[in-house]
Amino acid sequence: DDNDEDDGFDEDQDCTNQDDEDYLETLKAATSASKSGGRGGMSALLLDGEDWDDLSSIDDDDYRSPLDEFDETIFFHNTFRDAFQREAQLYQQIQQSMPPELQLKCQEVLNIASERVASEAAES
Repeated sequence: DDNDEDDGFDEDQDCTNQDDEDYLETLKAATSASKSGGRGGMSALLLDGEDWDDLSSIDDDDYRSPLDEFDETIFFHNTFRDAFQREAQLYQQIQQSMPPELQLKCQEVLNIASERVASEAAES
């Protein structure tokens, strides 16, 4: 049926939408921020067409991320503590379903994390 034709784009037409345009603007901003001394990093330079070999002189050793301060062990501890406080019965069921070796390992990690939490509290 000729009336059921798709209103899509021809082969030689670009499909554009606002999300794509916003994304491109963000990439352009990251690239220009990097070149003007702002944050953008190597990924922005690569998106701008820089050669990977030319980027070897860029030193990111001084860059600090909020993730550098993140302690996975304390997060693990807090997650288990919160799970126990919110759903004690479910927490116990999950714990009982784990093999004894895994229970032991989890307890070891929780003990280490408890020590870290206590030392952070003492430092505060």
